[in-house]
Amino acid sequence: MANRIFAAFLGKLNYDPCIYEYCGKEAEKTKYIQVALLKIFCKDFSEDDKIRIFVTEDAKSTHWEPSEGSYGLKKEIESLQMKADIKAIDIPDGDSEERLWEIFKKVYDEFDENASIIFDITNGFRSFPLFAMTIINYSHYLKNTTLEGIYYGAFEAGGKQTGKAPIFNITPAFDLMDWTSAANSFTKYGVADELCNKIGEKKELTDSASGLSDSIKAMVRNINYSRGVQIFHGQLFTDCIKKIRKYKSTDADTVTPVLVPILDKVEEKICRFKCQNELNFIPAVQWYIDHAMPAAAISMIKEGVVAYLLRKSGSNYKDVQLRLVLGKRLACVPKYSYKDNEKRYENKVENIMQMNCAKVLKPIVESFNDFRNDIDHCGFDKSPKNPDDLDTGIREAFAKIKRAFKELENFDDM
Repeated sequence: MANRIFAAFLGKLNYDPCIYEYCGKEAEKTKYIQVALLKIFCKDFSEDDKIRIFVTEDAKSTHWEPSEGSYGLKKEIESLQMKADIKAIDIPDGDSEERLWEIFKKVYDEFDENASIIFDITNGFRSFPLFAMTIINYSHYLKNTTLEGIYYGAFEAGGKQTGKAPIFNITPAFDLMDWTSAANSFTKYGVADELCNKIGEKKELTDSASGLSDSIKAMVRNINYSRGVQIFHGQLFTDCIKKIRKYKSTDADTVTPVLVPILDKVEEKICRFKCQNELNFIPAVQWYIDHAMPAAAISMIKEGVVAYLLRKSGSNYKDVQLRLVLGKRLACVPKYSYKDNEKRYENKVENIMQMNCAKVLKPIVESFNDFRNDIDHCGFDKSPKNPDDLDTGIREAFAKIKRAFKELENFDDM
């Protein structure tokens, strides 16, 4: 079972007593924000849970266990009679890069696998709040920890004048980092899992969140797994765009503000795909090139051209045997002759090859046939090409294809 941990930095300044308040909940007057947070958020801590206060030498002698024997933070926490394991962890002053990394390791080492973290960033050096965010993010990815909350006791917002001070919830700042990471994974690498999970987290607030998450995930998986029929059909993309627009319009009150520009980016990436369009392979190839998927890019160019020619000729572009025969004819496979089971397609293929569009596209397909074979056979050839040559060849082939379709179909969406 995952444990919970309350982590806090303790400073060395003088702290005035006040009543800290969070969402209508008040803690009894104390000069230590840590005590207020423990009362409000950690009442149900068990023996499996931990309280860790990170202290410099000065903070330890001033506030944890005061050298004068006065009532410090240690005794205040012990007076709460909590079942959790309570410890002060010695850290150095954060006055150098080397010491900051030492603090980083000390805090990180206290986080258990799968732990749920409550972090107080009120006290300590001014750099510690940012540092805490970094540690939380780091442990999230390496130890699968979750963030329960980050809090700041704003004594300066009324403490001296009224004797009461608000507790600010800084957790949305960490949430923003998660959204940023998810958006980066999608826009740079075409990986939608993080983004879909983040959107899916909103399903309790809005009915359309779950549907949108599933729609984006299905769309990306069909592209990344080169599902040609689904890409050509295009319904995946139009459905996803509809769900994005519905989510932004009908659930405006519950949509996280940072999500709107991210969804705009998703829509921008997929709006090039049309419903029932044989040219959908072109934005698919662009997707593969943008996201470093060369094998998928070169295969989609060839298979896309085959499907396009079959659609233009009125043939069934899903006919596997017909696709194979036309593909060989297009690529001008050496010494190719029709096999017995292929002869029934001979006349149809020859008629297709007489179309003007086939005459334009055939030399382009021929020009990258060696690159495609090299990738399909994983470089197990007599003269395998290096990755730079393959990348250049794929990009040049794609540029030729786009120019050809600009001429053939007035297609220009890039």
